[in-house]
Amino acid sequence: MRPSRNLSCISTLFFVTLAIAPSPALAQPGWNYHPRITGISVGESQLVLPPVPQSPVNVINAYEGLGNLADEHSTVIPPGTLPGHPFDYLFFVPTTTSLNQTTSGLVVLSGGFGPDWNGQWTLSYAPDYDQSPLTAPDGNTNGQIFISPFQRNLCPGNSPQDTTFDLNYANGGSVIIDPTRSPSSRLLMIYEGTTVCINQDGGSTQNGVDNFYATLGVATSLNYGKIWPSYRATSFALPLPGQSTTVGPQAPGSGAFGSLVCMGNDCNTTPPSTFGRYPVISAPYSIQDLVVPGSNDGIPDTIGNQGPSAFVDDVHPGSRLYVYTLQNYGCPATLYQCGTTAPNDKGVLTVSRALLNGNKVLQFENWYSSSFSVGSIGGGQSAIFPEVQMATPAQYAACEDARQLQGMGSINYFPLTRQYILIFSCRSPTDPANPGVQPPNTGGQYHQDGVAWFFSTLDASQYDLSRQDQWTTPVEISGSWQWLGSNGSTTRNPYCIYDGWYATFMSLYQRPSWLSPLGFAFSMDGCTDAGAGRSRYYRSRVFLISVAP
Repeated sequence: MRPSRNLSCISTLFFVTLAIAPSPALAQPGWNYHPRITGISVGESQLVLPPVPQSPVNVINAYEGLGNLADEHSTVIPPGTLPGHPFDYLFFVPTTTSLNQTTSGLVVLSGGFGPDWNGQWTLSYAPDYDQSPLTAPDGNTNGQIFISPFQRNLCPGNSPQDTTFDLNYANGGSVIIDPTRSPSSRLLMIYEGTTVCINQDGGSTQNGVDNFYATLGVATSLNYGKIWPSYRATSFALPLPGQSTTVGPQAPGSGAFGSLVCMGNDCNTTPPSTFGRYPVISAPYSIQDLVVPGSNDGIPDTIGNQGPSAFVDDVHPGSRLYVYTLQNYGCPATLYQCGTTAPNDKGVLTVSRALLNGNKVLQFENWYSSSFSVGSIGGGQSAIFPEVQMATPAQYAACEDARQLQGMGSINYFPLTRQYILIFSCRSPTDPANPGVQPPNTGGQYHQDGVAWFFSTLDASQYDLSRQDQWTTPVEISGSWQWLGSNGSTTRNPYCIYDGWYATFMSLYQRPSWLSPLGFAFSMDGCTDAGAGRSRYYRSRVFLISVAP
């Protein structure tokens, strides 16, 4: 484990920086002292600890089945926000548990009062966020409270083919607080739903055909995120976090609501008609378009939207309240009808939004060309940042070269300077900030690519998030670059280990996605899809946002 940068040193540096900043009283005529973000830096990562020591590695992933933590972005909600938790931070995270080691799903953990004086976080299960009547061999009863209806490595033998959008994978990118909804139901989840079972006639998916179709969905909640919808067709004999291995829900393309879902494990009560899980953002080429009757060849490429996060834009009082989603997008233009300005199959970021309107179903629209102008189900999607085939050195430094992959982004707000901050990961052949540095040679093999975090800002004193064309040129976050580590494989994705996947930034006692100059970034250390040759590790590190006139 690499050493942690001391939190108190960074705190002292921040306050000293403020102390030595020039006073506005000393400003010369014409000087502009409106503060602006000049950079973001991060320290060394450190393991997030479990409540009791674990072996062989003392990390929260080794505790009570949380080995997959975290499989998407995390949501960290500060103390006093949700009932019953006046003093502790709540982490809504996707992971496996002792009750289901096959497929990850939503779990809620408690971070206690926060980090210790050394910046060390310790997590444990939030006991009141548990719907499972089961008990694991280790005595733990907490399981996933939201999960896909079918196991991730299997396909149903349904006829006709089951085209449920979140059949094999349903993991939250962001849990948001919607102030327009009724008090006990104020949480919504923006999540990634995938199916690997298109043109797969039952059985295991471990046959080399593992491309999938990814759709973004919305799930509603009851009791402040303790109860989420499960498909009624697969729930009667399979209490959460159980999943079917034989029959799928055959959910319609518009999702499942009311009588088609259960309230967690309660299938004896009919939920409200607006309680459900439904698709909201998809590629132009639909799941139904890809179905070939009689085929068992899967699909030729992965397609759709992945790695979502969400931000509720209430920065401008009195304005209409929108939720914005930021996601990876891939649509191979050589195979599918992707739209004239849609990105190709390389990694780019796209944005969609929906007006929050009480308990009604959300209607999303995509940023396309130069406005939010098209529907999000099957509509075109335009990249926020360009992808240039013959990139200049400046474009390479901004992660805008076609050889670089943008992904896992999030939108945040920095009230000190009234700026939105967009943070994303950039996979690159070399360090974008230092492209001349060659990769290390390990055992006769050179590393393949590395990853860094980037940020961009948008001036909230002039615009809201409807102006996605106003983001500044992305800049690398200092201290975030690493060469990808080897997982020991000689076949698939041999270099995939990075300790910064699915980065989630938070600041103490700030609402989700609102940042102060000092805070923590949580991320997954391991590989996203291929095995890392070891367990995943959940990590945190300190960040510092630099500000100047």
